[in-house]
Amino acid sequence: MANALPIPDGLVPLLLALIGGVLAQAAWVALVLARRQRPADQRVLAVPAAAAMTLAAVLTALVLLVGAANH
Repeated sequence: MANALPIPDGLVPLLLALIGGVLAQAAWVALVLARRQRPADQRVLAVPAAAAMTLAAVLTALVLLVGAANH
C-alpha cells in the first residue's frame, strides 16, 4: 500500500510503525484473550508466546530504523 499511493518519503516509516503498532496491539489482545480461556495448567505457554511477540516487535523496530537511516 505504501508504494501504491504517493506518500512523502519521510512519512512512510511513521505510517509503517503505526501499522505495526496496531498489529502488535491486536496480537496482545488476542494473547490476553487466549490466556483467559486456557486452563490454568496450560498457562506455561504464555511466556514463549510473549517472548516471540516481543522479539517480533524489536525486529520490526530495527528494520524501520535501518530503513529510515538508509533514506
